[in-house]
Amino acid sequence: MFSKNHQTLIKDCYPPPPSSSSPSAELAQPVSNATSKLCFYAAGRPKKIPKVALVLVQRAQSEANSGAKGQSGLGVTILILKELVSECRAEVGCFAQEALEVVGLGLQSQSLEVKARAASLVSKRAGSYHSPVH
Repeated sequence: MFSKNHQTLIKDCYPPPPSSSSPSAELAQPVSNATSKLCFYAAGRPKKIPKVALVLVQRAQSEANSGAKGQSGLGVTILILKELVSECRAEVGCFAQEALEVVGLGLQSQSLEVKARAASLVSKRAGSYHSPVH
């Protein structure tokens, strides 16, 4: 089955799941090159941004509903959305509702780092989020 271009671009932004033998205390980061490609795609095709945002909301809802094992994916989704907000500022009105929905899911998380990522999406200094050093 073929997936739509925006779905493939989004899927490529997520890192492979960590092996069960090496659990990580930190949340995963999106794949930088793939995230850049997604942002370039969205910025060049503003009519596709609502579709991209909808896929990210659906993914965030799924991750939020899967408990502790979905927290890393939710954190990645928030950072992908943060890059989209930053790169597509002129079109933010067409996906602000979706962005706020993902922020709400992140703020309900049990993970402090996911909450911090979600809060950073709406803060004045949204571009200055840094992962805490462990």
